[in-house]
Amino acid sequence: MKSPEIYVTIGPWCTDQLPDTIESLLEKGIHCFRFNMAKYGKGDQIEERCRQISTIKASFDGQIRIMVDVPFPGEKVRIFMEHSPILLSQRERLFIQSGRGSPKINGKLLYTNCPNIGEYVRLGERFVYGDCKNTFVVTKILDIDLIEVTSLLSGQISSGKSISFRKVLYSDEINNNWLRCINDMEPDLLALSFVNNVETVRRYQKRFHSAIISKIENENGVRNINEISSASDIMIARGDLMLNMDICDFHLLQNKIAEAAHNHHKRLFVATGILSSLAERNMPTQAEINDLAFLMKLDLDGIVLNYGVVGGYLENALHIINHLKY
Repeated sequence: MKSPEIYVTIGPWCTDQLPDTIESLLEKGIHCFRFNMAKYGKGDQIEERCRQISTIKASFDGQIRIMVDVPFPGEKVRIFMEHSPILLSQRERLFIQSGRGSPKINGKLLYTNCPNIGEYVRLGERFVYGDCKNTFVVTKILDIDLIEVTSLLSGQISSGKSISFRKVLYSDEINNNWLRCINDMEPDLLALSFVNNVETVRRYQKRFHSAIISKIENENGVRNINEISSASDIMIARGDLMLNMDICDFHLLQNKIAEAAHNHHKRLFVATGILSSLAERNMPTQAEINDLAFLMKLDLDGIVLNYGVVGGYLENALHIINHLKY
């Protein structure tokens, strides 16, 4: 089996020291870098990051490969609040309203970018908040755009975080600012979020010069994986895939996605949850070693490490990936 390229995620924390960060990582043998544009919510932040990436690409011409991860064509459902963060107690009731119009009810209120949220939820349905930091249960559907939920855990929640359930927001329009920014910086790889059909892939291939990676993150993406992998490279985007599918199917789903990519001779990437504990400790868990061995057997072309690991014990992660016996 081939040795996968290792892509390290460059987080928002190194904005001011980006050239030095890239230089330092090159000295460690890293040549592939991922930038997650979903972390930059405002237009000026996105444009500034695109300018930085263009400068870096020119400065290190021929030495590096850049993957840009974009929050389209599918976008996560997110919650917002007037004052962030807020503290919830266990079993506390609160309300989620579509849009930021006038509050329709008294009580602790969250807003969502999902229109008509009352149409998409069921009584008793569970939402996973953020990276599994909390879970909300739908207790009442009060209107087409207003629901009541109960927090299963106590703790703090913040504005802009995602809630994972059956709904993903899709847009057929390509924002002109995105089009200009991405084509100006010309990343080597462009990773599209929540790809669910091959027509979407082909539409974006006509608009962007970069090689397209389709991130498989939900049921529709899995259902159409054979058609999607006939047109583009594939990423098993494990974080949202696990949140949006039955967790008991998670192992088999990764095998299914990998098989489709290989059958169509497309590159296969995997992201999320790889040696994550090395963000804070110098040795991974037994479960992480077994997980990595499973992934290596999928004959990967690329492994994406999150920015926590990059800022932690990165050299340990590189050693394990390059020397793991499986």
